[in-house]
Amino acid sequence: AEKAIKKALVHLGQGISELGRV
Repeated sequence: AEKAIKKALVHLGQGISELGRV
């Protein structure tokens, strides 16, 4: 389950980074 959580966190971080870029 930890791996899935880490993947979700990474995905969220990437989305936030993309949002911040715009």
